[in-house]
Amino acid sequence: MFADKEKDIGKNKKLDHDRHYIYFLTANPPNTRPTKAQDVMQEIKEMVEQKVQRKGGKEVKFYPGAFATRWKDVMRNLRTFHQRKGKLPEVVHFLCHGNVDVTDEDQTKLAFEDGPVNSFQVAALFEGLSSVAKDYSCSGVKCVIFSVCHSEEFGPALVDHYYSETGIEATIASQGSLNIIENKHYCANLYMAMCFGDSLQSSHEQAKIGCKRDGVGAPKLLLAMHEEDSPLLLFPSS
Repeated sequence: MFADKEKDIGKNKKLDHDRHYIYFLTANPPNTRPTKAQDVMQEIKEMVEQKVQRKGGKEVKFYPGAFATRWKDVMRNLRTFHQRKGKLPEVVHFLCHGNVDVTDEDQTKLAFEDGPVNSFQVAALFEGLSSVAKDYSCSGVKCVIFSVCHSEEFGPALVDHYYSETGIEATIASQGSLNIIENKHYCANLYMAMCFGDSLQSSHEQAKIGCKRDGVGAPKLLLAMHEEDSPLLLFPSS
């Protein structure tokens, strides 16, 4: 079904487990525009499940975090996920607003109800999750997706600077403002490709093709990948 993959770093690294766990973390503080996160998540879930069931791919499970969540609750929610499933989600998907703070070296910050969240706070979260994975010998988070405006500097910096501590292999971030329709179709096609055993880089490429097939443009995204003894690899969507 999917195009042949080139022999390239990251493309032949399969995601080796029986089912995929996707964990959504969403926030929509009262003073911000509606994100329609719950509707978007449900539509992505339905699109993937219909296609995977029809074509016989691996099972995928979607789990919503608390909507309009506070950042201080995120680690607790993910620890609860581990307690129930015995593992951490393979993919953590942020769906919230992101704003560039011109007073802080133009750093993107996520908008949560208990205040803006910067890259150091996100890194601390995943360092904590990495400790959980090591302490309990369970698989850890492999990819972080930021459906967040202006997160192109945020995501790659996380995987580049904290790869050795967190084990996060890739981030997918938005370049500039996020187009929610394009992003929705991209994510659905990305997760569908993963269900058929495609690597993250190949799934990224297949998601772009899928957007064209669905009649929408590919969103401006940046896939950043890091592997042991390799430099940071960047794959823009255009």
